[in-house]
Amino acid sequence: MTPYELSVYVQGQQQGQVRAMQDAVTVVFQGECFAREKTLSGKSLQKVLKRFSQAEPTHTKPQAEKDLWMMIRAINAGLGGAVKEGRA
Repeated sequence: MTPYELSVYVQGQQQGQVRAMQDAVTVVFQGECFAREKTLSGKSLQKVLKRFSQAEPTHTKPQAEKDLWMMIRAINAGLGGAVKEGRA
């Protein structure tokens, strides 16, 4: 691993730790907000969560092989790769 790759890896790890800390603070903050709201309005957490659990799942349509190849070629071209026609 080169020094540059190591620094990129370390930066990614640091960003992940910062993100995890922000998520933890957000969860605690939202929990406290809900506890305060619950004392003021009397809503239970189960009633609130029930609304989300009854949501319909989203369905994705399968992509055709042609569409996938177009996406792969676009990503390859964006990264500066050469486009080779035909299959390996």
